[in-house]
Amino acid sequence: WTGGDCHIYKNHIDQVKIQLDRDPFPWPALEFKRTPKNIFSYNYEDFAFINYNHHPALKASVAI
Repeated sequence: WTGGDCHIYKNHIDQVKIQLDRDPFPWPALEFKRTPKNIFSYNYEDFAFINYNHHPALKASVAI
């Protein structure tokens, strides 16, 4: 796991421990479905992630 500009609040400690204990999945592959004439012609549909896996979401209350 990598995080930038992370803030950990006291009421999120349990979720942070769960996140840090998780084993990472292998990196997915990025498939290019077509090759347009220039970089500005790509569309969202031109890409696909292959073997993308994720852990279940962790819920936490908003820290005020």
